[in-house]
Amino acid sequence: MTPDQLRQLEPLMAKAQTEGWADWVRDDRDRLAMLDGCWFDVSAAEKFRTFCSRFLRLEHPRYPNKTIPFDLLDFQYRDILGPLMGWKRADGPRRYRFGFVSVAKGNTKSAMAAAVLLYMTFGEGEPVALGYAASTSAKTARAVWEFAARMVRNSPQLRKSLKIIEHTGRIIDPKRRNVLQIVPNRADAIEGKDVAVCVYDEVHLAKDRKLFDAIEHGGRSR
Repeated sequence: MTPDQLRQLEPLMAKAQTEGWADWVRDDRDRLAMLDGCWFDVSAAEKFRTFCSRFLRLEHPRYPNKTIPFDLLDFQYRDILGPLMGWKRADGPRRYRFGFVSVAKGNTKSAMAAAVLLYMTFGEGEPVALGYAASTSAKTARAVWEFAARMVRNSPQLRKSLKIIEHTGRIIDPKRRNVLQIVPNRADAIEGKDVAVCVYDEVHLAKDRKLFDAIEHGGRSR
């Protein structure tokens, strides 16, 4: 960063310190984003973390008939999901429209993906929100959706308000008409849709950009 940029940043960092979000400014990309008006909404990040721990439950690793709350691990919150949910642009929308997450096997990638899908489809209060579980194969896309469906079944609160339609691969909120569904590996299945959120699993195996471009176009209004 230039000396002039650093001088402009000083009052912004002082404001961030006062408001309690200076720790979320990690590198020069964050600092440059602040110069463009971006800021970190701690309450938005905490709202997502609270949603996970309060409404989402996982099967107990030792006792099949018991469940445990989905409490985000520190790296999940601090390094991945907190920044995705908390950073905002000057005009209000999230700073990040896309996130690429790569973690080692056994680090609850599916749980994180399902949590993001459920929160952004049903947890933000938006009516008629459309969420999609996508992948390079129908089997993998369904696996992500199934994880989200199990979270709903395990949650006393969510299973009261949401309906799981197994044979069509959809989870719906009948009152607000929100839908989380599997999308096959075809761009035409999502073209023209207003995409609230999409998790695209195994994107590195995609043979072309057609489905990704359709997802990107569907979320441009957000």
